[in-house]
Amino acid sequence: MHMQRVTLHNLVLALMVCATPACAGWQDHATQHDIERLSQLDKARADGLRDAQGASEADLSALRAVLNRNVQPASLTALKGDWRCRMIKLGGMEAIKLYGWFTCRIGERDGKTYFEKTSGSQRMGGVLYAREKGFVFLGGMNAAKDKPVQYSGPGASLGADTTPGDVAGVLSLTGPSSARMEFPYPAQESVFDVIELKR
Repeated sequence: MHMQRVTLHNLVLALMVCATPACAGWQDHATQHDIERLSQLDKARADGLRDAQGASEADLSALRAVLNRNVQPASLTALKGDWRCRMIKLGGMEAIKLYGWFTCRIGERDGKTYFEKTSGSQRMGGVLYAREKGFVFLGGMNAAKDKPVQYSGPGASLGADTTPGDVAGVLSLTGPSSARMEFPYPAQESVFDVIELKR
C-alpha cells in the first residue's frame, strides 16, 4: 500500500511537471545534451564571468551592462521585429571578446516564433519556444557563404553528444528596447556567450 501511494505521488508530480510549457514545448525538440547545458545556465554564466576577469575595464563594463539588467516578462509582441545585436564571448580562447553590431530579427516562420541573425560572417536561425519570462532558442549556426543549418533535434546526432552547428540559448527581455540571449557552454571557442539586443 505504501509503495502504491509513493508511485501515485510520483505520477502526480510527473504530470504536474509535464504540464509546464517547458516540458510541453522546447524539451520535446531538444537534444539531451542541450537540455543538460541549458539547465546549467547559471553555472556557465559564473564560469564565463570568472574567466573574463582579466579583460579590460571597458569590456567588463559593457558586459555588466548586459548581464545586470533585470529580466522582464516577455511576449512575442514585445520582441517581434528588427534588432541591432552583438555577440559577446567569455572564456575559452580569450577572456572576453566583443563583436561589432549586426542585425537580428524576431518574427514568425511556418507558424513558429523564429529568431535569426541576418548579417555578419556568422549567421544563426531557429525556433523560439515559450518559457517562464522568456523563450528557449534552438537553432543552427552557419557561415554567411553557406546554406543555413537547421537544429539537429533529439535524434539526429547519431550518438554524438552534440552537433557542432547546434545552438541553444535563453532569450530574455530586459527593457522596452533591450533584450539578451545567453548560451551556456557553446560547442566551440568559449565557455559562455551572450547576444546583446537593442532597438
